[in-house]
Amino acid sequence: MDFKEISTLIKNRKSTYPKQFSGEKVSDETINQWLEMANWAPTHKLTQPWRFVVFAESALQNLVEKHKSHYLLNTPLDAVNDKKLENFDLIKEKTSHLIAVVASLDEAKRLPEWEEIAATAMAVQNLYLSMDALGICGYWSSGNGTNSEAMRHLLNLMPHQVHLGWFYVGIADPNAPEPGRFRKDMKEKIEWKR
Repeated sequence: MDFKEISTLIKNRKSTYPKQFSGEKVSDETINQWLEMANWAPTHKLTQPWRFVVFAESALQNLVEKHKSHYLLNTPLDAVNDKKLENFDLIKEKTSHLIAVVASLDEAKRLPEWEEIAATAMAVQNLYLSMDALGICGYWSSGNGTNSEAMRHLLNLMPHQVHLGWFYVGIADPNAPEPGRFRKDMKEKIEWKR
């Protein structure tokens, strides 16, 4: 693979949201093949901290209901957004798999927490980069009670584990509009010292 191919792959990485999913299901085999790509992320001391909890079918439906309940319990009544409530139903209808992203921190504390979280984020980047090749799409969200006590309990997490969000997976609806993609000029983000 040459630089141009790698550049195209990286620049084409995108988030696709449940409202842009077709509702078609992804096979569990494809999900397993896809998650294998996460396993090749860089990891200091080979701790490989990434963990994934995959929800499908009735487990996904139940999870989204728990997300909805969590939202209603933690939002003042006058701040409840009807669109947000409708979105929970849309997620149940259109999302194929919903995956909890977890960093399992090094219990020996050989590494700082941020390194383990960064390694897990790199594993998620590998997922993003491999989606197109498998014909799937999705996005990583830090909403819906991420790392709250309720979600930690639901995921049966240990004290050394951190819940970093949810990855929504589906098949893109070819008729759905794509969100705009924009990056500021990289020159604004680089400082050279010689």
